[in-house]
Amino acid sequence: MVTDASTLVQEVPADAPLDDTPDWFTQPQLRVQVQATSSGTTLTLTISHILTDGSGFKQYLYLESVKYLV
Repeated sequence: MVTDASTLVQEVPADAPLDDTPDWFTQPQLRVQVQATSSGTTLTLTISHILTDGSGFKQYLYLESVKYLV
């Protein structure tokens, strides 16, 4: 269950490996990991297949577009 942004967004060290096998049954369906490096910042979005099929992905795109309109 997501209760605040810290559940979704994590700041991880530049040399840390990213978790490529999240447990979608117990973790959020969208995860954002921020890695600061000497050459810039890497933003990694990990999205469950539930959000990427059909209307779920449309809703995700809608949320992204609203963020830029506000």
